[in-house]
Amino acid sequence: MATASTVASGNMCDESRPICSHCIASERSCFYSDEPIRTRTPIQRGSSTPSVTPRSPFEPSAESLEDVSAVNMMHVELLHHLFSDFQNVVENDYDQSQVSFVDISKHFLSAPYLMNMALALSALHLSITRPDQRQLYRHRASHMQMHALSIFNAMKPVSNPDSCIPLFLFSSLLGVHMLCDSLAFHSDAFEEFLASYTQSIRLHQGVRTVINGSWEFLRQTELAPFLNVADSINMENFGISDEFQTLLGLLQSANLEESVSKTYHDSIMSLQGVTTAALSHPTSNVHIIHAWPVIVGADYVDLLSSHQPEALVILAHYAVLLHLRRDNWMFGDGGKYLIESISQFLGPAWENWLSWPVKNLQDGVL
Repeated sequence: MATASTVASGNMCDESRPICSHCIASERSCFYSDEPIRTRTPIQRGSSTPSVTPRSPFEPSAESLEDVSAVNMMHVELLHHLFSDFQNVVENDYDQSQVSFVDISKHFLSAPYLMNMALALSALHLSITRPDQRQLYRHRASHMQMHALSIFNAMKPVSNPDSCIPLFLFSSLLGVHMLCDSLAFHSDAFEEFLASYTQSIRLHQGVRTVINGSWEFLRQTELAPFLNVADSINMENFGISDEFQTLLGLLQSANLEESVSKTYHDSIMSLQGVTTAALSHPTSNVHIIHAWPVIVGADYVDLLSSHQPEALVILAHYAVLLHLRRDNWMFGDGGKYLIESISQFLGPAWENWLSWPVKNLQDGVL
């Protein structure tokens, strides 16, 4: 890729990332740069522009929101990828007879936080499918995700008939992004992964609370099939499979506090619902598998973040679903990583509790 000025001068852009060396030396703007090149200017005494960095994606400063980067070639590339290769992937993962990518994508332009989140997911997909450029695209994915969250928190959107669809889609894309990122780029230290993973679940659930009062309206929109899946998971119209019955029996014999025992029971029942629904749709179950971290209770997430063994065992059972769809770019070897890491973390004393996930990893019993 050459800039207009490099063509004129004969010095071609060497496409180094994030900015090529020729463009830095000659102070030209590189198409692939994250920021414009800063030219040398005299220092004006008596005035200064402090560098302001938001303390977190939840507390954006006014300065950071005003400093919106101009559209560059990376944005164009991500947009093109979003509506070409990535669209094809999504259409293969989901049942297009119920809701299409076109139906979803028409809402991207209705809210800047949603458009940024969609491009962040496009960049994340490229970071996985183009391993030789992984760092470049993962950096861009992280940058655009944080920018989307900054816009979202600054706008403080309220759910209404005009905004509830973009809010629902934003929550869904954010959940996909955070789960995929934590699995694809997991830390070698399991405790670090778990901290990141539980933080992701809490953030996703927090954003989703904004639309809690809009479910009935959403059921009348083109997004109804997604909500119908959640409703079918929450309905207790399924039997208990042997592996989950065994897990419930182990929990009952563990003499836990009543409130803790109920939290685990509810988590297992919701996981049973997700598992049943996922196995009923073997070729279009990615969104079903994504549902469990969303619908699981906050009390369970607290127990998981404090490394409670029973909570980790339940997570290992969920990891079986991730391993089942290891062919999908979002999950990859994430299920295998979780089952092996939890087994190693808990040790031999919990082998009986983990027998089904471990056996599934070895033999593929599902």
